[in-house]
Amino acid sequence: MKRMLTLLLLLLPVLRLSAQTDRATLTGAITDASGARIAGAKIVLTSANTETRREAVTLKAGLYTVTSLSSGIYTVQVEAGGFAKYQVDDLTLDVGQTRTLDMKLAVAGESTQIEVSPDSGLSKSSAEIGGVVHGKQATDVPLNGRNYIGLVSLAPGVIDGGTGTQQDMRFAGLSDEDNTWHLDGVDNSGINHQYQKVDLHLQVSTEAIAEFRANGVVYSADQGGTAGGQVEVVSKTGGDKFHGALWEYLRNDVFDAAPWGANGVLPPLRLNNFGANLGGPILRKKLFFFANYDALRQVIDQTLTGTVPSRSYRAQVATQQPGLAALINAFPLGQKSISAVSDTWFGSGRQVTREDAGILRLDYHVNERMNAFVRVNTDHYTQSAPNGLAPSTGFNNLNTPNATIGLQNTFTPRFYNDFRYGFNRAEFLQGQTTPFPFALSISTFTSIGNPAGSIRNDNSFTALDDATFLYGKHTLKAGITVRRVQENKASPNSPDETIAYVDYTTFLQNKIDSDTYNGQVPVTGQRMTSYFGYVMDQFKLSPTINLNLGLRYEYFGVNHEVLGRGQLVDPLHCAAVICPAGTAWYDPNLANFSPRISGTWSPAALRGKFVVRAGFGTYYGFGQFGGLSAPISNLATKYTLNQKQVPGLSYPIPPGLGVATGSA
Repeated sequence: MKRMLTLLLLLLPVLRLSAQTDRATLTGAITDASGARIAGAKIVLTSANTETRREAVTLKAGLYTVTSLSSGIYTVQVEAGGFAKYQVDDLTLDVGQTRTLDMKLAVAGESTQIEVSPDSGLSKSSAEIGGVVHGKQATDVPLNGRNYIGLVSLAPGVIDGGTGTQQDMRFAGLSDEDNTWHLDGVDNSGINHQYQKVDLHLQVSTEAIAEFRANGVVYSADQGGTAGGQVEVVSKTGGDKFHGALWEYLRNDVFDAAPWGANGVLPPLRLNNFGANLGGPILRKKLFFFANYDALRQVIDQTLTGTVPSRSYRAQVATQQPGLAALINAFPLGQKSISAVSDTWFGSGRQVTREDAGILRLDYHVNERMNAFVRVNTDHYTQSAPNGLAPSTGFNNLNTPNATIGLQNTFTPRFYNDFRYGFNRAEFLQGQTTPFPFALSISTFTSIGNPAGSIRNDNSFTALDDATFLYGKHTLKAGITVRRVQENKASPNSPDETIAYVDYTTFLQNKIDSDTYNGQVPVTGQRMTSYFGYVMDQFKLSPTINLNLGLRYEYFGVNHEVLGRGQLVDPLHCAAVICPAGTAWYDPNLANFSPRISGTWSPAALRGKFVVRAGFGTYYGFGQFGGLSAPISNLATKYTLNQKQVPGLSYPIPPGLGVATGSA
């Protein structure tokens, strides 16, 4: 239920990294030609996308900090009495980045304007290990399936298990259940699991991503909720000019060469990924929109094979066990004889996939001190495919709507607040159509049947607030997050039963070897509320030394069933083994305090080309939410019958026999 990781890393590998959540920070010092600090200098940042502005003034020490900036490209202008105007063009701020920009002003009468060239890529303000991928990189790279998740493995310390999905991304050797996935600052996980279902290709369209970052270890106190990676995706925004795109990516078997041994024959394949986006102003310099639609259509023909009863064996069953004739005749007829008992069946089926994803975002620049945004998106996925022998067909339906509202306020040049509220939902329906309501296993033949599936409608609600206060050389930050999880599920949503015979001989005798039954689980509603809080101080000790000191507290709530259902089995603490109704499913840990300490040193003599970084942190996580729900699965009737328990066990099995024999 709880995992803790303590890290002490010195002389860490360095590259441009992120800090905070989905916003960026610009900091630095303003000096004159002699290196003396200039107090009272005015700094103005103008977004190249929306032309909105943020302002700051240097303090007595000549230092400035502008926090909670949207990622993107900016123009920076500096003005101070007695000095020439200074301008920096094309300054790029990445998601979560704290970038240092020191500027030296010339005396009045001179004109200074420079164009920023790419910096060294060294992080001089943070010891975090991770990386940033920009939206253009995500769209330009030929990703298999157009899924941005594959690029997460480019971050240091990340291992991709091979599928390029969230389920296979592991940070610093931790589990995939230890990762946090955010979209615009709020939860975008699969809820029951931290990762989204592997079936989803689009999730968040690569064409709708401004950029994303992935942090692995030594991240600051404003990040957490799990002990592993922190992945933050930022959606695109509209700008002061209209911009849009149309696209289609396709794969088709007519373009493919036949592999060795295929005799020049390829199964049909059709894959089309197409869509469009459009962004621009609704009210110039005030209200902006961005809309995206992304779709996937895929058809794959599959060659199927299996071992089925021969015609002569079917005739034997009809004569000797007429009550079993319907079972044996549910197998498709074979085309090639193997023996007097069995044939090989050849068939074909078609896997059909349809996925539609969309996003709509509105950004409102209320005034110089207030900005707001709202973003909604969804990804709807359906797939049907043959499942074993005909006519069995499996299906998956998924839907993952997600929405966020945000409000950013600059109360004073030194006090900033960022509020977010988000809703995340994961709908999942899985099952299959089969000839009878159980699985039939006869070791001589390919198994057939089993209609069991799963229903899940899970929700998470996240409210968070972060406040930032500038005080001298200190950037003080504090925040709180409340996350409410609702899991409504039934798994299996129909009885899951397997009737097994040793071979064709025992089937002809109607002598069942075993009957394993998992009864239907009612739709249950599980609930859990978690609370996270932190305080941190980003302290610029000197122009070359930065410290980050923080403390985080995390309380992971106790999962429970909303109507009090659930059977807790605990032979150590409950005298009757099955605990009384209302017993807590587990005890929460109230001492999840997480100190986070890191620092950087960039020797002035080396002009920013060398950075020493060190960090220490303690990290907690609750593990898999779905793993906390064992008392719910105890609600179903379960049993296994065999010939030893029930001599002469045969089909059809009398109702209630499992409970009557005490095998439940």
